[in-house]
Amino acid sequence: MQQRRQSFLDFMAACRGGNIAPAQDGKGADTFAEDIDNVTLACVQGWREGLEADEGTWWHTLAQQVPPGILLLFLLATLGVLYRYNLRLAGFHHGRADALELLAQRGAFHAETLETVAAALSADRVEMGRAARAPADQAIDMARAIMARK
Repeated sequence: MQQRRQSFLDFMAACRGGNIAPAQDGKGADTFAEDIDNVTLACVQGWREGLEADEGTWWHTLAQQVPPGILLLFLLATLGVLYRYNLRLAGFHHGRADALELLAQRGAFHAETLETVAAALSADRVEMGRAARAPADQAIDMARAIMARK
């Protein structure tokens, strides 16, 4: 508020010219007072118009603020989809890498064995959608799937 007041006082000083003085002969003092009042009134009206132009209307503010918000929500939704996709892709490749490491330790590199182990360690069937179930439920389902393959 103090900054706004000082800004107004600076504006009024600049608007009035700062060095306006009445005539030295004493004539026209009333005219001088009227001129100062008119200048002051014009300055105040100009100040108010400047403030109103800076503040804008409610609709103008709404029109400026809502589109960036909608764009931000769109970008966040897109990033969420990309994040879930990258998690699935990383899980797929980590499952394949785990299968290769496991088979390398055992020394059994048969195509059928690799396919079976890779499918068991794969996270392809883990739901990454919006309505994903709890991780404990998914772990139980994975355990059931592994037990069913034996």
